Amino acid sequence: MKKVLIALALIAASMAPSFARVSVADLNYGVKVFGNLNTVRGGWSRVVKGLNNSLSAPGFGVGGFAVLPLPQFVDGLGVRGEFLAQKFSEMFYIDDAYEGNIRESWNVAEFQIPIMLQYTFPANKLTLMAGPEIGLIFSGNHKLSSKSGTDKYKIGSDMYNPLQFGIGIGAQYKFLPDVFVDLRYSIGLSNLWRLSSDTKMGHARCLTLGFGYEF
Repeated sequence: MKKVLIALALIAASMAPSFARVSVADLNYGVKVFGNLNTVRGGWSRVVKGLNNSLSAPGFGVGGFAVLPLPQFVDGLGVRGEFLAQKFSEMFYIDDAYEGNIRESWNVAEFQIPIMLQYTFPANKLTLMAGPEIGLIFSGNHKLSSKSGTDKYKIGSDMYNPLQFGIGIGAQYKFLPDVFVDLRYSIGLSNLWRLSSDTKMGHARCLTLGFGYEF
């Protein structure tokens, strides 16, 4: 372990002069909007009796990003940081003898900060990216919909884990000089829900399609 830390320190030291030559003027900025389709594996659906059908749930989000080009290492290489606000859910059907099919959803809203290493191909249209994602859940609610109506209430932070970690991979394509479409798949590594103080469960999977503008 000590040798690994020493090696990482030496690599960071060797890279420091290159980063020192980078200024704020080198950054590229942009904004994006996106829709997502997500599932939660091993979440509330595994403990709810009468579960009939687990669903992929739609969500949406907005945000901004900044890209730091790193041509001093490889042409087309860069680090991309994003700040996003998004909503996602776990949704499923329950069979009930009196109410019929009840649609149940557990919904959360979060701020997400992906840090991606990206590579843009020479034509400056296609970009591939991958990296870690940090999420901070700031609100949540539970919703039941049946033929009798809809019941919705807020859930507290004791029912979800506020701090989330994951990994994302994606691609971006510019179909106009400053306008792009991107596709990303994210895998949650943290447990999403808290069944009790000792029992945590659920890992989110999210497919995102977005459109953005780079200034």
